[in-house]
Amino acid sequence: MLEIIVQASITAVCLYIWFETDAAIEYLKAIDRTAGFFTKEKNEIIEKFDKQRKLSPSISLPEFLCIENNNFLARLFACPTCLGVWINIIPSLTMSVPLSYYFPSLMLSFFLYYGLNKLING
Repeated sequence: MLEIIVQASITAVCLYIWFETDAAIEYLKAIDRTAGFFTKEKNEIIEKFDKQRKLSPSISLPEFLCIENNNFLARLFACPTCLGVWINIIPSLTMSVPLSYYFPSLMLSFFLYYGLNKLING
């Protein structure tokens, strides 16, 4: 039972950070500033996002990526349900959690993510 709660919590937190905060883009910028990690193409994407953000402040990184590159991966990363399904598999494979826990964990992770989102954003 504890494994289901841990797995669902990991998934919910990942979804919340990706969809409801600017943490991903801020970390990308910080990594690039300190290490010069990204190529010119990736720097251009960050710059385009910043320009788009000035035009429409409510756009998120997942929405921007979907607009910029309308392909399967971009749509996957822009959909909380789709991404949650795949993120929920990772703990099953890395933490030796039985696959029979997958569906209860998936449902609990969505309950936690959407409930937390509703609680915080109203």
